[in-house]
Amino acid sequence: MDRTKKIMRSAGFTLVELMIAIGIISIILAIAVPNLQRWLPAYRLKGATQDMLGNLNRAKMEAIKRNRLCTVMFGGDGDVFDYIVFVDDDGDLEHDAGEAAIATVRLDDYQSVNLDSVDFTDNDDGKPAIAYRPNGLIRDNDGGIEYASDIDGFNIVFSNTNGTVKTVVISKVGNARIEM
Repeated sequence: MDRTKKIMRSAGFTLVELMIAIGIISIILAIAVPNLQRWLPAYRLKGATQDMLGNLNRAKMEAIKRNRLCTVMFGGDGDVFDYIVFVDDDGDLEHDAGEAAIATVRLDDYQSVNLDSVDFTDNDDGKPAIAYRPNGLIRDNDGGIEYASDIDGFNIVFSNTNGTVKTVVISKVGNARIEM
């Protein structure tokens, strides 16, 4: 009987041990949470720019694969999309009914990330758009590429609430990259 009581008494944790464990966890959380809150906007900005880069490369590959124009158009209503990648059957750089959407992106999905600027030429609807041709090169609404000779290409600029800025640059030949 005495042996059973000793085993029962030693099983589990005392109230003091639990309070010490809770105190240690609280201190760790007090240190970690502010760092996490500073880290999240940078992580979301990185995700938004990498997704933009991936969607540009996807548009280029789809244009080559399908032997059709694939357009990236900004300026959706925000409820459905902020930018869309689609197969542009009629070549007008406008998303029309029946044109297959490859990707639609809402920037609200990247909390604390803002789209600061897109320097593409506007389509006839007044929305910035650029298309990849079946040969992988880019074109604007006028059928060519209009930019000053000293400009490296087109820029899509994102920022976050911490003031960090990242730019997705599309070169003159349609290659995209991320710049800090």
